[in-house]
Amino acid sequence: MTTLQGTRPAVPYSWRCATWLRYLITAAAAVAVGALGTLAHRMGAAQGWPYGMLMAWLLVGLSGWCARARSGTGGLGLHLTLSTLVVYFMAMPGPGGDAMVPIGFRGDAVPWLSQNSGYLWMFGMLAIQLVELALPRAWFRLRAQGALPPTDVDADVRHG
Repeated sequence: MTTLQGTRPAVPYSWRCATWLRYLITAAAAVAVGALGTLAHRMGAAQGWPYGMLMAWLLVGLSGWCARARSGTGGLGLHLTLSTLVVYFMAMPGPGGDAMVPIGFRGDAVPWLSQNSGYLWMFGMLAIQLVELALPRAWFRLRAQGALPPTDVDADVRHG
């Protein structure tokens, strides 16, 4: 493991934890992302500028990247499953009939983006995480800040 100063590792704490704890951190992040994204996805949709949806998708993308970098494709699979389940259950009608992710309503006075933001949020978050599953493993590696890539001369010196 590369270090920056002395014995301090150059990766975040959650990357150095035991496997079960890394998966637990990923699970907590997935639940938080699903809930926060659901609460934020409709901001600005009625005005035609869906800044809430863009922020929610960015949050999903960053959290998914961290899940894959921390725990590999299994971690991202867990993230995808849990965040999708949270959004799915938040989309279900509650006891009063209201839903956090309104889907399938129509109205002449309601803009198209506002009517379909639930679909866009749910399918967009799935698509972002599925794309992250398909990306090369090298895109999910951390490099120490300021570390230079090894050169042929360095390899010759180390391996004699």
